[in-house]
This record gives sequence, structure tokens and C-alpha cells, in this order.
Amino acid sequence: MDILKLRGISLFVIAFCLLILALILWQRAEKDKAKIWLGSSAFFSALYAFFCGGTYFFWNTNSIASIYWYRTTWLGVFVLPPFIIFTYYFVQNLKYLKIKAFLLYLWAAIISYFALTTDLIVKFVYFKYPNISSLAGKLDFLGRLYISFCIVLILINLLKEYFKSSGLKKLQLQYFIAGVAIFLITGIIATAIIPAIIGESPYYDITAYASFFWFGLTTMAILKYHFLNIKIITTQLLIFILWTVTLINFITEESFRGYLLTGGSLIFMIIGGILLIRSVIKEIAQREQIEKLSMYKSELLSIVAHQIKNPLIVIKGYISLVDNKVGGGEIDLKDFFQKVKVISGKLLDLLNNLLDLSRIEEDRMHYEFSMFEINKVLKEIVDDFQFIARRKCLDLIFEPVQQSQTELVSEKFWIKGDDLKLSQVFRNLIDNAIKYTDKGWVKVNLQLTTDNQQQNVLITVSDSGKGMPKEIINKLFQKFSRGIEDERILGSGLGLYISKRIIEDHKGKIWAESEGRDKGSKFIVLLPEFKEE
Repeated sequence: MDILKLRGISLFVIAFCLLILALILWQRAEKDKAKIWLGSSAFFSALYAFFCGGTYFFWNTNSIASIYWYRTTWLGVFVLPPFIIFTYYFVQNLKYLKIKAFLLYLWAAIISYFALTTDLIVKFVYFKYPNISSLAGKLDFLGRLYISFCIVLILINLLKEYFKSSGLKKLQLQYFIAGVAIFLITGIIATAIIPAIIGESPYYDITAYASFFWFGLTTMAILKYHFLNIKIITTQLLIFILWTVTLINFITEESFRGYLLTGGSLIFMIIGGILLIRSVIKEIAQREQIEKLSMYKSELLSIVAHQIKNPLIVIKGYISLVDNKVGGGEIDLKDFFQKVKVISGKLLDLLNNLLDLSRIEEDRMHYEFSMFEINKVLKEIVDDFQFIARRKCLDLIFEPVQQSQTELVSEKFWIKGDDLKLSQVFRNLIDNAIKYTDKGWVKVNLQLTTDNQQQNVLITVSDSGKGMPKEIINKLFQKFSRGIEDERILGSGLGLYISKRIIEDHKGKIWAESEGRDKGSKFIVLLPEFKEE
């Protein structure tokens, strides 16, 4: 197989891979317009690689079709507009974006039209081993100017954001700009500077290879590293460029000695490159872990400062009140101690949540499984919260299971699990329902369900309170996530996260439902039933 066919096939492979990357980005885009534009740029890059491959694979000196294959490579200018729009979305500069996009596409369309239909861009195409090259037409400079302008515009967008940013983002942009500069400067040299100096364009296909590595690494960064672990991108980009250059030298080498030297160099670079990439990825992973621990520490400090401090201040205030007035009989001791009990209980729950979070993170959560009566446990919890509910003028109602579809159910209803841990879950759900309900009621319902011949217990904690939109429901059971933000309502954002883990460890399920804001909420727990032994 001659060198032209081989280069053509390699470019077809690049085109196919770029098309796959474009489809992946479009599929994952959802409402992320940045990914849509990046995917569009990858698609046009796939077309460019395909036309470059066709130029080499179907080359025939005496065929006019070969000339038109070369002319179609100028459609590659359509890679740039969506890529520029992608950078605008990345730096969140959306002002006059539609007008900018229109002008960029218009310029690209004009260049493509002249390249395909006239000899003003491409004057003559010829074979000069091992490249297919061309002589520039009178308007060739317009295309080169457009390419250079787009590259400068991309770098300006990123540099502006770099100088406005600080901390981690500035460091990320530093690597991002370096990686983009390497890729785009390669394009400038191959498609602008060299043609301007020698009057022909023999290396136009190099940008097709480079675009694959850039789009591939950028796609990986978005989907795997969440845009951006730029050090990984930059390292891989440099290594892949070295691999590509060495591979091209190996393919175009004519002497046996040259084959040995370039082949050995290629093997050495592949092995060394893989080891270097793995080392960089490992370093980035360690840094990310440190950052996560730092964020985790900050969250805990915030909780300690706001959630523990306030209850202690309230307790101190009540104690001072007793010290001043209890002798005169001016205070209801029963009411006082009930309030202190409630506040102390909240403080204890918070500390338990922090301890449980630590156990979950270290995978050492411990349970004491035994048979217990769920009716009784729920009734006790509801009784404990009656005082809090009355203070808010809420009706707290317990609705124990009365009957199934076919028969009466025994008053004793047994669950196998850790009664203390499960009580913690139900206390958290009832406490949340009361906190987020200003008027009306909170109900705790217990019933039986059957799923695949397995009888289960369904516990529902519902309220007539604030309710939740769908986007909040989807995040409720995440760490440090809360429902509707309200400065009057204290909470660590840990209760539901821990509750979900406890229920799942009991082979059950927990989920939330709401019809929207101010329409109340339901938290539903499904646990397998066990008959009394």
C-alpha cells in the first residue's frame, strides 16, 4: 500500500473518531449549550478530516475530482465558529453572541464558496511526494486571515478570563490556555505561516490529526474530569503530538536504518508517554482528594459554628432565666425543661449526624439487628414531637396500619433491623416535616404493600408545608444538601444523606415526593416486613 492510501485511511479513522466524539458530546449536552457547540465543532472537524483523507486516498493526477477533493478541505473553516462560541460560553460572555456567531459563519461561508467554485482561493493542486499541495489563489489570504483571527479571538477570550480569575480557576485557565495555544499555534503554522512563506499548502492535514487529540482530550475532560483538570489535558496533548509527528516520520521514512531509528523512538515515546500520563493522573487525583477533604472540613466548621452554637446559646439563656425567676414562681418549670429537652435533643441529633457521617465516609457504620415492633417505635417518636408541633399550632397525627386489602392486620407489626438507627431516620423525617410546615398538619402513616410476593412496610411522613420543586427533590439526599433555603430554619444538610444510607443498609428504599412549592411534601420509606418469631 502506497503512502497516499495509508495517509488517507488514517485520516478516515480520525474522521470516524471525531464523529463519535461529536455524538457523545451532543448526547451528554442536555441543557449545556457549551457541549452542544463543542460537539458541533468536533463534527465539522470530522468532515475536515474526511475530506483530507479523500484527497489522499482518491488522488489521481489526471482526475479533476482529485482537485475538488482538495477544495472541500476548505470547509474545515467551519470548525472555528462553533469552537469560538464554545469559548464564549466557557467564559460566560454571551453579549451580542448571536451577531458574533452570524458574522463568523458568514465569513466562513464566503471563503468556502470561493474555494469550491473558483480558483481565487485554490489556484492549482498537485502531488509533491509525500504530500499533496496547492498553489494559493489571489484571495487565499482571506482564508488565512480568517483562521488567524479566530485563533487570536479564542486566546483573547481565555486570557481575559484568566486575568479576572483567582485561585484554582486561574491555575486551571493557565493550563487551559497553554493547551489551546499549542493546538491552535500548530494550526497557524500548518495552515497560515508556511503557506504564506512558501506559497503552497503541503501540511494542511496536520490540523486534522491535531484536532482529534484536542477534541478527544477536551471531551474526556468534560465527561470524566468535569472540565477542567487542565494539567492532564496539556500533558496528553503534548504527548499525542509527539506520537503523531514520530508516527508520520516512521510512515514516510524510506531507508531501513531510518525505519529502525524512528520505530524505536516511537516505541520509546509510547511507553514513556503512557507512564507520564498515568503519573500526572495520579497526582491530579491526589490533589482532588485533598481539595475534597478541605471542602469537607470547611462544611463541618460551618456546621459547628452555626448549628451547635445557637442551641447552646438558647440553653444558656433558659438557665439564666431560671436562675433569675424560679424563686419567685414566675416561670413554668415543666415548660422550661421541655424546651431544654427539645433543644438538647436537636444538639444531640446533630452530633450523632456528624459521627454517623464520619462512619459512613470511613465505611465503618455498625448496626445491631434485632426484631422490634415498628408500630410502637413510631408511636413513641410521634409522642416525643407533640410538644414541638403544638408550639407551631400543627396537628401531628399518627395513622397506624389498620387493614390490608383482604384482612385485618395484627396490632403488632415487626421489623428486623437496628431500632435506634431506624428511629433516627424517622425522627429526622418528622422533625423536617415540622420545620418546613408553618400551618396545617403533619401525618405519619403506616401501611402494608406487596411486591413480588414480598410483604413490605410503607411508612409515609407527609405534611401541608412548603413543598419542593423537582430540581430540589433530585438533590435532597446528597451530602450537605437542604430543601428550600430559609434562614429561620436550622439544619446541617446531613440528615437525609445519612437516612438514605441507613435505609439502604436495611435493604429498603427512601424517596421524596411533592407537587411543587406550597403544596406539601411526602417522604416515603419502604422496608421489608418480618413475621414475629
